[in-house]
Amino acid sequence: MSTIKEQDFLKKLGSKIRSQRNEKKISLNQLATQFGFEKSSISKLENGKSNSTILTLMKLSHALNVPMERFFH
Repeated sequence: MSTIKEQDFLKKLGSKIRSQRNEKKISLNQLATQFGFEKSSISKLENGKSNSTILTLMKLSHALNVPMERFFH
């Protein structure tokens, strides 16, 4: 079970990923179809309901054409 701090971190991370996706005007469906992600996995990640691997974050940063660091600032 995750702590409140971990949950807050995951929500903030997800929010930043969603923000970058929206800024690029890429829908969940487009991201899933064009870059081989599961739509439900991206949705869970963006909503802070899923923990991600560093590899997934790297793939998302590449797909969104943003530095991975942007997810953390």
